[in-house]
Amino acid sequence: MAGLYLFNLFGGPAVDWSGLKPLSSVFPLIIFLTIFAGIGEEFGWRGFAMPRLQARHTALASSLIIGVMWSMWHMPLFLTEGTIQYKWQLEAGLIRAILGCTVFVIAWSIQYGWVPTNLFRTQERNVLELERG
Repeated sequence: MAGLYLFNLFGGPAVDWSGLKPLSSVFPLIIFLTIFAGIGEEFGWRGFAMPRLQARHTALASSLIIGVMWSMWHMPLFLTEGTIQYKWQLEAGLIRAILGCTVFVIAWSIQYGWVPTNLFRTQERNVLELERG
């Protein structure tokens, strides 16, 4: 959503939210995309890079680093005809499309990296406190 607002801020058309389905209908799509649409990438970003980055950085910093790398990984798609990124840059301009996508990818990276890490740490602390009684 931040990317869409940023897109509008830089001169893109305003977002029309009236056609959106209820939020509950989006969850199956998110699960499907998480499992199938980037499964190879996710093993690399979260399975390989995240633990190595977290050995030296916080979960948030690691998520931000991965978000920037992830965004750069997709940059060539803005110049590849037939991709959705190419369509975005035709409609919005190259710089606006890249900025909007970068904001989205970094936010997604935080959702995939920082949120689960902190949820698991919170649960771990709660279990330890319960054990200490």
